[in-house]
Amino acid sequence: MDFLVSFNVDTGSGVRDSRTFTSVHDIKEESDELSVNWIDGDRLDVTVRAVDIFNKTLDENVTVFRDSTPPVIENLWLTKGDRLNISVHSLEEFDQMT
Repeated sequence: MDFLVSFNVDTGSGVRDSRTFTSVHDIKEESDELSVNWIDGDRLDVTVRAVDIFNKTLDENVTVFRDSTPPVIENLWLTKGDRLNISVHSLEEFDQMT
């Protein structure tokens, strides 16, 4: 049994950084730490590969885009049906909702 991790940093015009499949340091920790060289606008593709005792594999992929620009929120209105500018008088935390 093994877990291997690889990654690729795509700049849109080439590859900035990458790592071939490498076994995780300690399989019992169920994690891996990546040292990635990337900047704003890059795309990071990470692949985790599980290998069982019969050498069968399963890959899972995650893509992350690095974007450090702050969001711009425009035209934020509370509405209900045709009513505009609804006032909020109470607040309920999401973790308290059932």
